[in-house]
Amino acid sequence: VEIVERSDLPLRGFDRDVRAHLVEALVAQGITLTPDTTVTRLAKMDDGAVMATLSTDFTREVDAVFFC
Repeated sequence: VEIVERSDLPLRGFDRDVRAHLVEALVAQGITLTPDTTVTRLAKMDDGAVMATLSTDFTREVDAVFFC
């Protein structure tokens, strides 16, 4: 699982210490966090796969995308 987050920490508006603790807990569970990044493009490939292009110019094959 990878979480692409447009800010430096998830849950903007919450206490910074709570946010930092959440990051530690997510990483401990094996979740990859990609901060300061946005999805700039989604493309469906001929084989049905969905590719997400990130603002860092990296691409990822994704199963699901949630915009919040």
